Amino acid sequence: MACAAACALLLFLVLGAALTRDTRAREFTEEDMETIRTRIRSMFYHAYNSYLNHAFPYDELRPLTCDGQDTWGSFSLTLIDALDTLLVLGNRTEFQRVATLLQETMDFDIDVNASVFETNIRVVGGLLSAHLLSGQAGVDLEPGWPCSGPLLRMAEDAAKKLLPAFDTPSGMPYGTVNLLPGVGTFILEFATLSRLTGNTTYEDLARKALRALWETRSSIGLVGNHIDVVTQKWVAQDAGIGAGVDSYFEYWSKDLFSYRTQNCYTCFTSLIGDLESATRTFQNYYSVWRQFGGLPEFYSIPQGYTVDKREGYPLRPELIESAMYLFRATGDHLYLQMGLDALESIEKISRTPCGYASVKDLRDHQLDNRMESFFLAETIKYLYLLFDPPLSAWSGAWEEGVGLLEDVCLGQEPTSSILRPILLMLLLCIAAIAMTLTNRRSGTFSWHSLQPHLLASHKTHFSNVQFNRLVLDLRLRDKSSLKQLKHI
Repeated sequence: MACAAACALLLFLVLGAALTRDTRAREFTEEDMETIRTRIRSMFYHAYNSYLNHAFPYDELRPLTCDGQDTWGSFSLTLIDALDTLLVLGNRTEFQRVATLLQETMDFDIDVNASVFETNIRVVGGLLSAHLLSGQAGVDLEPGWPCSGPLLRMAEDAAKKLLPAFDTPSGMPYGTVNLLPGVGTFILEFATLSRLTGNTTYEDLARKALRALWETRSSIGLVGNHIDVVTQKWVAQDAGIGAGVDSYFEYWSKDLFSYRTQNCYTCFTSLIGDLESATRTFQNYYSVWRQFGGLPEFYSIPQGYTVDKREGYPLRPELIESAMYLFRATGDHLYLQMGLDALESIEKISRTPCGYASVKDLRDHQLDNRMESFFLAETIKYLYLLFDPPLSAWSGAWEEGVGLLEDVCLGQEPTSSILRPILLMLLLCIAAIAMTLTNRRSGTFSWHSLQPHLLASHKTHFSNVQFNRLVLDLRLRDKSSLKQLKHI
């Protein structure tokens, strides 16, 4: 069985390499890219206008029934999430209109139980990004901006509603809070909020939670999937890089790059690989995309097929985001081809008269009556940035849920306006570690454990959710930083 798993992985690698040779020949001209950008803008406005016409002020659009629903707390999430994408597309007028509309209509004094994690990354993060981008959107700025402004006050108001969740013995927040999962995923938004408002409470609480979670790691440096914040005992002990733990690693790294905090080096140095490995892994994911017209949530490598009950694709952005970074790093038009494939797949499979629907089952392309807000906030945005490299040179860190958190006025010297993000990606050569990922007792292969030091999960499938982003989004300023990390 060990041999079978290794052979399956080898076949996966070979298919990915063959795919590269098949697609690399095409070269995209600037005229081609402008045509594709026009198509992407059309996609965005079809989804955006459908939300405004049929779903606002609900959180999300239901594209099959042309109505709306609240999902994470009744915050008009799609509108908040779409703000920075409007500016990326150059629509300052609509950005200004929506920013004003949110100031007039948003009220966080509501009797709902909201996800602390989702509210932070989508609402607090989205409002902070919109606030910082206001300077480029032609908005009339208050004196003292960016350390004052209506969107900043709204972000702080939302964050204050989350503070009771941190009142636990461990300092790690509860998963939900009444506003009348993400223990380790507050530092980016809360640190930004503290540095803009001068109130250190937010950053202090976020760092306390992050450190408390790190202290619960295993003897070999691993964290699990779900923890009891009162007893500090792991309820779900599976270690991995899929949903439930991926953002933890991502926020450690972005904390380092955004705020230059040195105390987070050790928790992610084992995750850093090289461009060659990242390219190889991307090719494998791309081959799965072409097999189904999207990425299933789980995929069985030995069987070469989806996993039962996890065969959907909710229009996630991770592979497209990875393509954007890899194209900037390599200039290889393979990544543009992937972006075009993604555009055409989504148009063919998911487009409805009222927006774009998540794919419930990639095997027969059955649709689900939901368009998640990240489709506008991330998927379309990264697709556009892929075909508009000059725009993607904006300085700053894209935080988990939505927007760009810039370096300006965050308690540090601004960095160069043109980043040179040397993408540090995927771990060690996949083939070289294949045997370490094989469970000798059951003979099963776990893609969850596709990095050194992670425990086998006793499964024969891997999770797509944010796997690419975790490693492909570890962006460094220059090569000297890479050398420094490798020698810690």
